Formats: sequence, structure tokens, C-alpha cells
Amino acid sequence: MHLFSWVRDKVLTRDIESLLQYESPAPFTRRAVPRAEHFIPLLIALGSGSPDREIRALYDTIEHGTLCTLCFQF
Repeated sequence: MHLFSWVRDKVLTRDIESLLQYESPAPFTRRAVPRAEHFIPLLIALGSGSPDREIRALYDTIEHGTLCTLCFQF
């Protein structure tokens, strides 16, 4: 499983606990997210959305085999 798949699944299911502990269970985390400031904006955006509103993945592709263009609407 790629990291983007893991993140997509956790965000869409609002699995906040797993997302807060992203460095442990997520595969290949250190290579994809070398420092926390690369991941924390996702948590801020997720937290700013309404809990009553459905989360949607607006754009979800892999380009050139490694570039993830995952985009959410909260």
C-alpha cells in the first residue's frame, strides 16, 4: 500500500487517531514526509472542516510514478 492510499483512507474515514500517529503505521512515511511541516497542514485543513459535511477526494492521481496529487474537500 502506498502512503497516499493510506492517507486517503484515513482522511475519508476521519480516522484522526491514525493520522495523528502517521509516523508509525503509515508505510514509507519518512521518505514521503521527511518533516512534520509537510503533513501538519493536512491535519489543520481536516480540523477546519465541518464534522457534518462529507469529505470528498477531488483529485486523486499519481504522476510520473511518485508524485501524488491527492486533494480533498472538507
